[in-house]
Amino acid sequence: MRTPFPPGTVLGDRYRVEGLIDAGGETFVHRALDEETGRDVAVRQYQCNDLEARQRWQRECAIKLRSKHVVEHHGGGEANGSLFVVVEYFDGRNLEVIIEEQGTFLPEEDVIHLAGQVAQGLADIHGARLVHRDVKSANVLVNASHLAKVIDLGLVRPWHGQTVANDGMARGTLHFMSPEHLTNPQAVDHCSDLYGLGVVMYQMTTGMLPFDGESPVDIQHKILHEEPLKPSVITPGLSPGLEAVILQLLAKDRSARFQSACSVVLLLGGDASSSCCPACGTPLVADGPYCSACGVNVGDAASAAALLCVETPSGPRWLVVPPAGQELGRAGLDPANPVVSARHARVFKMDGSWYVEDLGSTNGTWVDGQRVRGRSPLTRHSCLQFADVRCVFWERIS
Repeated sequence: MRTPFPPGTVLGDRYRVEGLIDAGGETFVHRALDEETGRDVAVRQYQCNDLEARQRWQRECAIKLRSKHVVEHHGGGEANGSLFVVVEYFDGRNLEVIIEEQGTFLPEEDVIHLAGQVAQGLADIHGARLVHRDVKSANVLVNASHLAKVIDLGLVRPWHGQTVANDGMARGTLHFMSPEHLTNPQAVDHCSDLYGLGVVMYQMTTGMLPFDGESPVDIQHKILHEEPLKPSVITPGLSPGLEAVILQLLAKDRSARFQSACSVVLLLGGDASSSCCPACGTPLVADGPYCSACGVNVGDAASAAALLCVETPSGPRWLVVPPAGQELGRAGLDPANPVVSARHARVFKMDGSWYVEDLGSTNGTWVDGQRVRGRSPLTRHSCLQFADVRCVFWERIS
């Protein structure tokens, strides 16, 4: 274990340490002056210098990411036997502390505003083909202008499909770990980050964690095998749409969660301006209007008024509903399914409310178990069925 850099220490002939900000489990965080630019920066000093710590330090030093909602990284170095990383200094308060000081839940408009910013930060991290792996309220800073930024990318790893040596243990914070994080740490991907976002949103709306217990074993058992108490039971009056977003983020099966942080941004009323597909979450690696993975028009998705989450054997697939509405048929819902009509139904908005209209389909359209005769109103999380194709309607929260 290392000791903190003393004030006055100059790192890399550039950064002068001014004082200790925080001492976490694995790092010391210092405020420092960048003597080349005259700006304040934050220095994260690793407390260990073993092989695993060095590998994590190398990954963090290599981060090249510019995002309004993620602290910027400026590289790193080694001094006095300690590894360090230099990041943007952001004068904000810890979201965990804000929730604790509130003593109960945050106002719903604050939850939507802050969660949308965190989701945008995660979308940008995922767009850079990275996974955060330690999304929690303590890793979100909020300044006086209510600007939120994701911090502490010390556990970052490459996007799914790439393994990391000496990284088979569950790393992160137990209360915020997804089920797959506990059972197969190497399988952790962007959907595990979204689970962590769900825990943060649950905290903000209830003042509580979805799973707690008297011991780590007890907490792990609940994460793996129990369903969380619905936030509206703790906080009566919580909007059904916001609750539905939280509960889908907390789904045990990663394929049942949102497959993109951008989708969460859209649903919370944001712009989802990032380098990943707003519909499926795949990093956008080529120019052009269409996502190479799901084929959605990225521009249309970013301006969507609503989304349809279609259940498929390979997991949820997202369809974009533009402000003018969307006609749905076999080609868009399930091209190989003969029971879906070529022109099956239409989803549209009229006088401020959303509706679905059956277009004379052979095998019918249902909303929340009731067959549609003509048109039927939709709520923010209505369950739709077109013949035997099931999906959920998600109106953007604004």
